[in-house]
Amino acid sequence: MYGILRHKEGMNMQEMLTPDEVAKKLKISRRTVYLWLRQGRLKGVKVGDLWRIPEDALERFLKKSTEKDGGQD
Repeated sequence: MYGILRHKEGMNMQEMLTPDEVAKKLKISRRTVYLWLRQGRLKGVKVGDLWRIPEDALERFLKKSTEKDGGQD
């Protein structure tokens, strides 16, 4: 389920993903997503005991990872 984060002005809305959603999108384990979050490799927000990942943070992470690999599959 997607959540929405709004800035104080209420103009900028950001899709938030759960670690499960990120794992499914990338076809990786939840454990890997949690590891990346704890390491700071993937930026997320902790709400109580729950992690939420802004969609643009996932996009930046993927772009950065692709650049490190030289864009190769």
